Amino acid sequence: MNARSDLVLCGSRRPARAAGTVSGKGGAGRRACCLLALAAALMLLPAVLPQAAAAGTSSALPALLGTDMVNGNVGWAVTHTQILRTANGGRVWYDITPAGTSGAPIEDEATTDYASTGGRPANLAVVGSAAAWLVVPATNSLTVYATTDAGAHWSGAALALDTGGNEPGILGVHFVDRHHGWLAVTLGGGAAGSMDEELYASTDGGATWHLASGSLTTGPGAGHISLGGIKTGFGFAGTRHGWLTGLSYALGVWLYASGNAGRTWHTAGLSAPSGTAVARMLHSYPTTLPPTFIGARKGFLPVFGSAGASLLTDFFVTFNGGITWRPTAPIVTRSTWPQFWGWPDTRHGFESNGNRLNTTTNSGHTWRVMALPKKLKPVTQIDFGTRSIGWAIIHGKLMKTRNGGQSWTKLAASLVSP
Repeated sequence: MNARSDLVLCGSRRPARAAGTVSGKGGAGRRACCLLALAAALMLLPAVLPQAAAAGTSSALPALLGTDMVNGNVGWAVTHTQILRTANGGRVWYDITPAGTSGAPIEDEATTDYASTGGRPANLAVVGSAAAWLVVPATNSLTVYATTDAGAHWSGAALALDTGGNEPGILGVHFVDRHHGWLAVTLGGGAAGSMDEELYASTDGGATWHLASGSLTTGPGAGHISLGGIKTGFGFAGTRHGWLTGLSYALGVWLYASGNAGRTWHTAGLSAPSGTAVARMLHSYPTTLPPTFIGARKGFLPVFGSAGASLLTDFFVTFNGGITWRPTAPIVTRSTWPQFWGWPDTRHGFESNGNRLNTTTNSGHTWRVMALPKKLKPVTQIDFGTRSIGWAIIHGKLMKTRNGGQSWTKLAASLVSP
């Protein structure tokens, strides 16, 4: 039964009559119809808001390390030991931490560097409003926790890794749908100017993982990743086409592409019109960062580096799933690198270096620059769920904007714990 449509019918002047339901002249039929619809709606509530079904205690919101906001209402956040979820724009958060973590740190020195993910947690992947994956590292291993019902239930898959007694560094976890995902880790190997990377893949929603490719170790059927270069992460457009990003101390762009779900990789080039600042940046020591795709065709690949005395950030754009990339208008600064960025939709994007906020409404063709107010400093994350609604973390607390960053207000937020 579709509770929403039944409620609409009950509010109409001529409610639909179905076999087996009580009907009649006057209000009796409408009351019976509304009671049935109310019952159906109550049955659906646990599936829509599973965390609200369990009674809990309310307290002040703990210090947040990072968020991943899906839209203007739904978002996920991590603290040092918890994962939280909100469904009302950040006013109330529910503690949905998997029981298997037992209060152990889910964020530590190996996973708190968000510089290559635009500020979002590197160990968290989100698909839609209800599916998420959380990677928790441990000595010589890690566990990937998965939920498809907004955190009401979690399942865990453990991966044993040879890290020489250390915790693996998490380069990123990414799912393109509820079934296909990848996890990239570094085990600490490699010499100066190089860095190992292992890429694991899952086709069953994270229940099982296999080694797709690696720099130092390979398994049956696993491909090879170049050891050279400092890796920053990866991104996929659909279930087969992916990109590895990073930095090389040799001149040129460090970017690799795969057309077979990450099993093999080949170099991929970027170009810009000759004589432009972006072309000069590409011939220096640019850093490529993981691409963001909105759908399987359109995506944005951040590249930053120096062009003379200026530092540039350019979001290369693709309209054909990454077959070709072209530069957009570069963001120019003289002091700092980009820290936070994202694309709520195909036209609206944002970028910030912690001192100012740049926004675009035309896929990076032009940018509007706004200075961040003093109350937003020092900001540790900026994250927009829509083109106008965004959140910022300052000293672990939340600020919110409803007008694209023109003004910000403190958000009174609370935590509900089971």
